[in-house]
Amino acid sequence: VDNSVDIVFTSPPYYDCEYYGDEPEQAGCDGKSYEDFLDVMRMTMKECYRILKPGKFIIWNVADFRDDGKFYSYGFDSYAILQEVGFTPHDIVMFEYGGFQKIFTEDKIKYKRTGKVHEYLFILKKPLEGESHIMKDNIKKGSLDFI
Repeated sequence: VDNSVDIVFTSPPYYDCEYYGDEPEQAGCDGKSYEDFLDVMRMTMKECYRILKPGKFIIWNVADFRDDGKFYSYGFDSYAILQEVGFTPHDIVMFEYGGFQKIFTEDKIKYKRTGKVHEYLFILKKPLEGESHIMKDNIKKGSLDFI
């Protein structure tokens, strides 16, 4: 039902690096491109926007990742799409899940890269009726400052 949910808190699937089951509707393992995967996430975000009540919040829990040596900025890709579908930034929380700094030390040295030991909680709001959408308003003004 439209505008019926008080909060959305999700840790959505990851692209091509987690096993979610053999069902064809599993978004993260269908063999498509990362861009196709983000399109599925975009549709999911639009659905979250549709069901969330105005003035309420979505919390999107993700991390950046590597797959077959390629780096994916999944966190900030998600953050941009959340704003694209209409959510307004409210806060970002980064938390370290710790203990992994010493794991794969040889890989860090060999590949000259750090381990990913944090995740993001992107907290965004569905604007109230008549409330401006910060991202869209600032793009029109030529500024991306979030105040």
